[in-house]
Amino acid sequence: MRGSLLGAMMLTGITVAWPAAAQAPAVTLVAVQSPQDRRNFEAGILDSTGGPVFQSIQRLFPAEYNRLIDKIFKAAAPHLGDNAALLRAGQVAMADFFKRKMPDAVNAPLPALAAINQSQLDLVKALRKDHATACAQYLDAGFDGTTTLPLPLQQKAMGVSILMLEAAKAGSERPRDRSRGSLDEEAAVAWVAKMAEVEPSPIIQKMLDDDAAQAAATPDQNCQMGIAIYAAIAELPREQAAKMTAYLLKSGMEP
Repeated sequence: MRGSLLGAMMLTGITVAWPAAAQAPAVTLVAVQSPQDRRNFEAGILDSTGGPVFQSIQRLFPAEYNRLIDKIFKAAAPHLGDNAALLRAGQVAMADFFKRKMPDAVNAPLPALAAINQSQLDLVKALRKDHATACAQYLDAGFDGTTTLPLPLQQKAMGVSILMLEAAKAGSERPRDRSRGSLDEEAAVAWVAKMAEVEPSPIIQKMLDDDAAQAAATPDQNCQMGIAIYAAIAELPREQAAKMTAYLLKSGMEP
């Protein structure tokens, strides 16, 4: 692999821990004391902007969903009236949940991995139009509690999360492929070659070779590089594309 290309791949992979639900539970609590308070808290989460992500967890992982809500509920108790603290509690709990689900997502069937890559490509393209800074943030470290996006873009981002959850469910139900998530050299070489086809820009090619060029790049250039990464994967043969997507998912969960 050339220069900092692996760094570029890690850059995109890191977002999967908290890709969309960072926009999630904006719930104001007056008291956290009784079972009714817990039910009200849950209802507020399900009705919030990030509700569709929690609804997907409830549908796909019902037993774990209840434990997740309990965990967020307990973490929220010391922070009544502090929505920023409530959001951070939700972020920590959800990041941990997604991290635990990623090994199963890595093991997902090929169509599920292709859908994840396509959804990320669609999101980054949509962000680049008017929100290049948020696009670069998504590619670098993922959205956080300060990220503000129009509702249609929030919904696109949540769509990525939901596809990852669905992939994790599917991956948990099939035999484990021990090679998934490892860097496949043949797939990586094909991906690099395809990248040069889909994005021949000398600036972007240099960013893939040079850490300093990445650091000096504008948000729009970083976004352009992210588009190239996902677009190149989308044009690979199905098995190679799955291997590259699985590798990004796994690498994004590593410290």
